[in-house]
Amino acid sequence: MCVCVKLFIEVTRKAFVFCCMYTQQEAINCIKVNFNQEFDEVFVKKELELTKIAEKNKRIKKILDDLGVNDPVYEPEMCSTEKPEMLLTTTDDEVMSVHYYYPYCPFHRQLSPLY
Repeated sequence: MCVCVKLFIEVTRKAFVFCCMYTQQEAINCIKVNFNQEFDEVFVKKELELTKIAEKNKRIKKILDDLGVNDPVYEPEMCSTEKPEMLLTTTDDEVMSVHYYYPYCPFHRQLSPLY
C-alpha cells in the first residue's frame, strides 16, 4: 500500500472516531435535557399534590379539633434527595472569580477607580 492510501485511511479513521464521539456527546446531551425536563415536570406535579394534601390535612385537623381527638396527622414533605439544589451548598470563599469590567461601559467606569 502506498503512503497516500495509508494516510487517507488514517485520516478517515480519525474523522470517523471524531464523528462517533460527537454523536455520543449529542446523544448524552439529549438524554440529560430530556431527563431534566421530565424531572421538572414530575417535581411540579409532586409539589401540587403536596399542596393539595396540606390543604386537606388542615381540614382534617380542624375536624379532629372539633371532635376533641388529638391524633397526629401525617404531613408529607419532600426529602433532600428530591430537591437537588439542597444537596450541595457553596460558600462564598469556595467561588473563585475575578470581576471584569468592560472598558467601554460608562457605568463600570463610574464604579471603578481604575478607569
